[in-house]
Amino acid sequence: MQENNIQAKAYQDYKDQADFPLSQQELSEAVHLIFDSGSTLKGPDVFRYYLKTQKKFWLFYVITTWPVFKQLFDWAYKMVAKHRKHII
Repeated sequence: MQENNIQAKAYQDYKDQADFPLSQQELSEAVHLIFDSGSTLKGPDVFRYYLKTQKKFWLFYVITTWPVFKQLFDWAYKMVAKHRKHII
């Protein structure tokens, strides 16, 4: 899948380290965004980055950066990530 210059791969497609620059364990714990430069974002920061780059989501991005809402957003992400195998 490619949208807005972001290519997505499912961690379930992991065959070996050559497919992904991270271990299967790391990939199963959180979503990762790997830039061409090699730098990465992980977990809720990936979603914040996406929201920041989309004009229609700018307000939601700003809200998720406010301290109280940031903590709530990060907590919600961790809860979903922790239970994703049961959710999907």
